[in-house]
Amino acid sequence: MESLDKVFARISEINNAINAMSQYGKMPKKTNETNTVTGEVNSQQNISNNNEVSHIKEDFSKELNSKLSNFEKTSDHISNEELKEGVPYKDIINVASKKYGVSPFLINSIIGQESNYDPYAVSDKGALGLMQLLPSTAKEMGVEHIFSPKDNIEGGSKYLSQLLNAYGGDLVKALAAYNAGSVNVDNKKAFNFDETNLYVKKVIANYMKNIGG
Repeated sequence: MESLDKVFARISEINNAINAMSQYGKMPKKTNETNTVTGEVNSQQNISNNNEVSHIKEDFSKELNSKLSNFEKTSDHISNEELKEGVPYKDIINVASKKYGVSPFLINSIIGQESNYDPYAVSDKGALGLMQLLPSTAKEMGVEHIFSPKDNIEGGSKYLSQLLNAYGGDLVKALAAYNAGSVNVDNKKAFNFDETNLYVKKVIANYMKNIGG
């Protein structure tokens, strides 16, 4: 494991990379004007920006995944990871981590970002509980009591595991999908959302800090 200084240096590099991604959230939208030349220019700009975002994300993901091999179910590293005393809901998180093959540090980082450890948190979009599950997602994951810390963490960890598998272990895409939905990741719209870029940035920064600490 890298020294703490190196981890913080990597966090700084990651922040810079995702800051670069987030600037594309301010791309000009197509207007309703009938000027076909303007429409073509806007379309070309969107294609160019999407390509740059994809390039940044791809390089970032490759380096992150090469340094932190924590995302495959067969990883011995995951099975040996455990949160220490003092972390809220650590026992539930550790059990869910082993069950679904997701790092407990990652689960913990998501809980901190999503709800700040409030089991009764409710977002303005209707997401509920510690891992901020939408009712439809909770139902798909088999969650019976969405405000139960155990049920919510189990459901959120299962969902996160499915996203990591769906995107081949790509943490950036998986977190973006957790925040903005798989549809918006697949059509590349998620990386144009300031909220999603900031979410991915914060979760990964906290995750790497926890791994390094």
